[in-house]
Amino acid sequence: MAEGHAKNRWANDRATRTVLILGQIFAFIVAMTIVVGGIYLTLTGRPISGLTAVFGTITAIVLAIRKGTAKPPS
Repeated sequence: MAEGHAKNRWANDRATRTVLILGQIFAFIVAMTIVVGGIYLTLTGRPISGLTAVFGTITAIVLAIRKGTAKPPS
């Protein structure tokens, strides 16, 4: 019975890691798409929209990293 629980826990841990990695990959793709789109907008004559997209995305990434590495309150 304990072996069955251990196998189930390992399978759940593996699935959790897979979902986390896929989430990071998709988040990276979305962020880079927005940054490239912002650069395109800036180069084609819409500097305010382009720079807002680029700096907004960079700000969101920095805030996500800071939140992810922050120490939990004790």
